Amino acid sequence: MVEKILAQNIARKLRLVQFTTRTCLGLHYKSEGVTGIERMEIIPFQSCGKMLFGMTREQVEAVLGDAGRDEGADGCLPNAQLVWYCNMRYHICYLDGRMEWVEVPNPEDENSDVSLYGICLFQSRAEDAVRALEQYGACIHDCPDPELSYTCWFENLGVTLWRDQIYHPKRMKDDAYAADFRAMPRENQQDVLRFWHFQSVAAESKVYQTLCGALGIPRA
Repeated sequence: MVEKILAQNIARKLRLVQFTTRTCLGLHYKSEGVTGIERMEIIPFQSCGKMLFGMTREQVEAVLGDAGRDEGADGCLPNAQLVWYCNMRYHICYLDGRMEWVEVPNPEDENSDVSLYGICLFQSRAEDAVRALEQYGACIHDCPDPELSYTCWFENLGVTLWRDQIYHPKRMKDDAYAADFRAMPRENQQDVLRFWHFQSVAAESKVYQTLCGALGIPRA
C-alpha cells in the first residue's frame, strides 16, 4: 500500500518519464585520462556537459548538432517548453526561451555516465551515490527509508536522482516479494536488479529552482 501511494505521488509530480537502466555494483568515481568513455559532468547551477544554463534554444541545438527532437508544453510551469533531443537522450526545459533544466536518462551503456564531483551517478548503486553526494549537500527523499526512495533531491546542488521502481536486498526480507522474485525467469530478475541504480539525473538552474519554489511544486 505504501509503495502504491508513493508511485502515485511520483506520477503526479514533474511527470518524469520512464527510462531503462543497467546493473553496476558499488560506488564509482570518474576515471581521469580514460579515452573512449563519455563522461558528462554536472557543475551545480551552471552546466550539464557542454550545455550551460541560460543558453538559448539555438545555442543548445548548436551544441547538440543535428539532433532529432520531440517537443511539447509543460503544464506545470508558465512559458515553459519541454524538448526531447537525440532519440530521447536529453530532456530539456526552456523557460522564456532559455535552458533552465536538463534531464539525462541512464544510457544503459558502460562507456557513458553522468558525474557530479567525480561521482558516477549511474554506475554507482543508488544508495552509494546518494551517500557520496550528501557530503556536498543534504538530500530530500520521498520515502521514510532513504534506500527505498524513488526520488532524491539535492536542493543545494540543484540535482534530482530518480527511478520508477526500487530494488534493494532488504526487500528480499518480505516473503511475498522474495517468492515473486525467485519465481521470475532469470532475465526478468536481471531487469529488476537494474533498479538498484537510478534511471535518470536532472540538473536545474537557480531560475528553475526559484520558480518551482514559488509555485509550490513538490520536488521529492
